[in-house]
Amino acid sequence: MRNLQIYLAGGMQNLSLEEQTGWRDYIKDTLPNSSNKNLVIIAQLGVLEMEYSDLKKISSERGTGSLGSSGK
Repeated sequence: MRNLQIYLAGGMQNLSLEEQTGWRDYIKDTLPNSSNKNLVIIAQLGVLEMEYSDLKKISSERGTGSLGSSGK
């Protein structure tokens, strides 16, 4: 039997962390069969906002070649 995945998407803007996560935790804790190995509940927030100028300051481990230079 294949896994059923449920992604708990919802609002985040102008909400406290409790408001962002509270309902997700409630769903994970009360959804029938939440302990079922065939049911996967995805409730990640992991969003980070930053200015483009700050993003450019982060060093990259990627190569410096141009598009298509890898020959793959």
